Amino acid sequence: MAVNKVYLMLGYDCNLKCRHCVETGSTAKSIPMSASRAVEVTNYINALQEKREKDKPLTVLFWGGEPLAYFDLMKCLTKGLYHDIQKGFVSNGTLFTKEIVEWCNDNDVGVTLSNDGVHTEKVRKDILKSKKLIDLYKQLKNPVQFDSVEHAYNMDYFRTWDYWDEKMGRECHGTFEPLMVNWAMDEELYNFDFVAYKQVLDQVVNVAFQEVKDEAVSRSYLLLHQTVMQVLKAQEGAEVKVPKCGAVFNNLNVDLEGNIHSCHGHPKQHLLGTIYTPYEDIEGGYRLIADTLLHNSGCKDCSVFPVCGGGCILLDKHRDSKAQEKCCTVAVMKIKAAEKLIRLIEEWRGTNCAS
Repeated sequence: MAVNKVYLMLGYDCNLKCRHCVETGSTAKSIPMSASRAVEVTNYINALQEKREKDKPLTVLFWGGEPLAYFDLMKCLTKGLYHDIQKGFVSNGTLFTKEIVEWCNDNDVGVTLSNDGVHTEKVRKDILKSKKLIDLYKQLKNPVQFDSVEHAYNMDYFRTWDYWDEKMGRECHGTFEPLMVNWAMDEELYNFDFVAYKQVLDQVVNVAFQEVKDEAVSRSYLLLHQTVMQVLKAQEGAEVKVPKCGAVFNNLNVDLEGNIHSCHGHPKQHLLGTIYTPYEDIEGGYRLIADTLLHNSGCKDCSVFPVCGGGCILLDKHRDSKAQEKCCTVAVMKIKAAEKLIRLIEEWRGTNCAS
């Protein structure tokens, strides 16, 4: 079993309504958790850790909704998890208190904050405009990371990095997630300026290439690293693993009733079994679902499929075809940027070796 991460699904309650939230449209209800079921779920996760190599700890991410809406539950579950299991959560950051900071520090819990840079208020509340909240984030032992969404107002990575750095007073790191479109989403969120985005990607490639030459890899290279690795595997003819998010194969999505889902957030997720279902059955069942969804999407006919793997297989790519086409263009542009970076590095290494 190669599972290295568990998304522990606490519930869907949230104090914000972000315009680009993937959970928009979900009808799932929060599940009250009994003490006995808490023990069963944590025992299952602890058993996963025991099956792993000692130098490769398991990570548990508390997931919402907004995880801090379930802070008391997080405290309870943490007590039942092995100390060497890494723990963290992704939060909108609005509910932070001194007590939460102290709990995170005492339990070595990592924090990732959702923020989309200078235009965050176009889609959600901007926590980095609150000095009180920033002061709390700075008290965390583990420096906060950021999680950002690539929507039409947030396609300039350098501008977003600069915004985080200015607000936090240090170099900040984070991930940029692709926009997950749905039929109810406002068109302005996926009305991308592809000319401007091409210029940003060219700058990313140039900076990343210089970082490689200087042996000082930082944010620009890390932004493309995963895509670079996927391109290299595709060039080697490696098997396309679906889904690319790693659900079931690299991570499990477990709710408070002990159910295992195909996704921890998308409203069209599939129930795959429970913590008592043999892993082989869960894996086999999801392979069948994934193959069916991919066949219906038409993604396998796309030239970049060996790299992107069809993206999120739960998206309805036919009903949302106009929006999905634009999001796919963003993905293809990033793949082309990764290919360009690979060529630059290979040419540079070839020249250096020849000399």
